[in-house]
Amino acid sequence: MPNEGQIFNLPRGSIVETNAIFRRGQVLPIVAGKLPSAIQGIATRHITNAHLILEAALEKDKKKAFVALANDPLVNISLEDTEELFEEMLKNTAAYLPGWKL
Repeated sequence: MPNEGQIFNLPRGSIVETNAIFRRGQVLPIVAGKLPSAIQGIATRHITNAHLILEAALEKDKKKAFVALANDPLVNISLEDTEELFEEMLKNTAAYLPGWKL
């Protein structure tokens, strides 16, 4: 659900996993409070990347897409290898990326 304040120290509007109360025609998030700072840092990084990925997709922006990939915490290879992987991924999915200048 969009963060409507149920997690105090994450940006409002960011999509978060949350407990909720379900009523007919309503889903009401339950306030969870504040994330511990170590977890907040991890969550904020993922939220930032998700926003960047969305911008890259909507703008068909190859540079933004690459930055998001390189910033993903699961990508733990050199920048050179990341660039090579990124180009290979784009080449292999070009049919699904109409309008992108590849």
